[in-house]
Amino acid sequence: MRGMVVAGVTAAVWLGAFGGVAEAQTPAAAPRWQVSVTLSPKAAEKLAAGKEAIVLSAAYYGEPTKAAAKKADEIGQIDLGQEELRLGSAGGTVVFVGKGFKADRLGWVVGREARVNLNVYSARKSSPDNLLDCDLFEDTVAVATAKPVAVACRLIGER
Repeated sequence: MRGMVVAGVTAAVWLGAFGGVAEAQTPAAAPRWQVSVTLSPKAAEKLAAGKEAIVLSAAYYGEPTKAAAKKADEIGQIDLGQEELRLGSAGGTVVFVGKGFKADRLGWVVGREARVNLNVYSARKSSPDNLLDCDLFEDTVAVATAKPVAVACRLIGER
């Protein structure tokens, strides 16, 4: 009976906090976050001329608990999935929705705190090499979801 009361109170708190919306708003839900990519004028010109695209690659991971140490990958992290999006040559804003996020593995992660590593590069449609030098983003998913992540890109070698 006690467990039922606690569960009922928890559900009421969640519903109250979200205005009665019946969405899956749990700490294990897939992250939803925005990234805004801006280009230097030279990068914008080069990408447009080559009809190039921009790739945003997010890798979700976490630090393993002691109990889950054997489940860690070769670099000692728990793989929580990957997600890749594309933008046109002008840059802009994309929304990551956590597609491929392995929420079922959060129990293996210290504090259930997922992290994300974001890399941004050219799609190699017009050149076999990456053309862009973009800011990196690596932090907790909580930071990524708190406000849009800004990434500035320029051509490799551009100052």
